[in-house]
Amino acid sequence: MVFSIVLVVFRTTIVSAFDRVFPENPQWSFATFNLIYNVIYTLVLLVFLTPSVNLIEKIIKEKQPKKAKVNYIDDLLIITPLLAIENALKEVFDMAMMAWGNVECAFTGLMNEDTSESKKIDASESDIDDITRALADYFIKISAATSSKEHEKLLGGLHHVINDIERIGDYAMEITRETEYMKKSGAHFLNQTKEELQEIYSKLPEMFSLALESFQTRKTNNLERIAELQAEIEGLIASTRDVHITRLNSNMYPVEVSKSLYSALFSLERVSGHIVNVAFSILSDTGSKREAFEILRSKKQG
Repeated sequence: MVFSIVLVVFRTTIVSAFDRVFPENPQWSFATFNLIYNVIYTLVLLVFLTPSVNLIEKIIKEKQPKKAKVNYIDDLLIITPLLAIENALKEVFDMAMMAWGNVECAFTGLMNEDTSESKKIDASESDIDDITRALADYFIKISAATSSKEHEKLLGGLHHVINDIERIGDYAMEITRETEYMKKSGAHFLNQTKEELQEIYSKLPEMFSLALESFQTRKTNNLERIAELQAEIEGLIASTRDVHITRLNSNMYPVEVSKSLYSALFSLERVSGHIVNVAFSILSDTGSKREAFEILRSKKQG
């Protein structure tokens, strides 16, 4: 806009000057002006050509859809559905490790009141979201290429699994956001509260490891232990909430801290819930613990 205004002013000024130089010959004045104006205009465009091209390329590049950072899935494999599924399972496993890495990083930040890893977690979560969408599309393509009911059942369950893994990553983000809020507001957990949160969290690594093992091997050996760990986590969370109320009533905490504590507890509870869903997906398409145990009981009775 500014460049256009400058050109208009420049053109008007030069035209007036040429009219004064050639008052008796307007045709010569106009022809000479056009020649000089076009030469100058072309030189100016040449000066700004490279920056303009770079700007246009940047705009076009930014508008292009972002490609997911996948390592195993490839449309060429879809003609062999079994191989495509095997590679998709590897991708799901890697995505699960990314989500868990975010949980570890986010919880460490919460305990240390440190937000230095926030950008790293954000970037990883963006990759997880991209991979989730890529896998969902891939499962649809495999479904269209296979007539196996067994494959269809597995793919239906995998849709739920990738959503559960993506939600684990989301709750890692929630913990990070709460850490940022606490730093900004100057809120702090008591050491006792940190110890209670740490005890709750300490159950999750074993739970996650057993769940991934179950998901990979499709064996049910770990399901009872996973359910026990979830029950322990729920009990500890309930106990921590009760103790917090006592501390509030004793004026050991400002009321504002409750928001952050309840958010952290809820996030840990939901992470454990989604881990359970991943594990129990080997028996239930939706990851339902109750449905999975009913299937196990019927198998034992049969």
